[in-house]
Amino acid sequence: MMRGRTHSLVGINLELTNVCPYRCPQCYVPFGGEDRFLPREKALYWIAEADRNRIRYVNMSGGETLCYPHLEELISECSRRGMKASVSLSGAFASMERLHALHGAGISSICISLNGSTQEINDRTRQGFAEAIAALGCLREMPECVTLVNFVMHGSNADDLPGMFRLLEQYRVHALVILGTMPSADGKRLDPPSPMQIRSAAGVLAQYRGPVGWMVNSCFHELRSLLPGENKLDAEGQVLGCTAARTHLSVTVDGRLAPCNHLDIPEAYDTIEEYLTSSETVRGLHAMTDADPLARPCCQ
Repeated sequence: MMRGRTHSLVGINLELTNVCPYRCPQCYVPFGGEDRFLPREKALYWIAEADRNRIRYVNMSGGETLCYPHLEELISECSRRGMKASVSLSGAFASMERLHALHGAGISSICISLNGSTQEINDRTRQGFAEAIAALGCLREMPECVTLVNFVMHGSNADDLPGMFRLLEQYRVHALVILGTMPSADGKRLDPPSPMQIRSAAGVLAQYRGPVGWMVNSCFHELRSLLPGENKLDAEGQVLGCTAARTHLSVTVDGRLAPCNHLDIPEAYDTIEEYLTSSETVRGLHAMTDADPLARPCCQ
């Protein structure tokens, strides 16, 4: 029986694997150690549990998501349940054949990670520029598939927003998703943009009139606070602030729950409801963000 939703969660992230061919300096996934994959049974369980809680959006990430052996099955399961599934990809292994397979499984959107309009800019914080561009080229030939680009803003690429828009127009990308600099695997924020760069980026966004949509991640309140009108709001109408364990949750690669994929505080619970009502982590996180809506717990 479908339980009534007693929370405001709208999305859940599944960390499918830590396996990735790249070693990007900005990445929050620790390098080295054994290859890990979210067990298929646990992935299907958490999709079903999200459905029981009327969570309609499932994002799948890694590592490199295409390294996960059951990816198409999970997408199909989300589609069967009427849930929207998205994947975050680096571009590695994103052949036309594989992208068509994701579309055939019922993917809602495909997000390619890219940190610059040129290889020189991108390589300062992220690897795989050529592969990301090749994936965008394949997706340009698949107009039925919603294509997004994840752009993590650093000091080294903040001035490249105009170039990014020109590039994404060329590849007919639907939208640019702009994220703030988050802690990498060593817990440090790599080269965050300066206040002047953030103000300049806000001006670029306010003036852009091209065909590429854009959105600023809710964590990036330094930029969102400078935006006009509804661009300050998230999908639930809340003004700025951390959405961890409020509108979104994450499932770790070992099948435990965490407030967010950037908050490495996994806990073992059998249900989402029990986690939200019993976890001291969730309770403390909510107390912190209630007291200061602009707090960034992952950066404390």
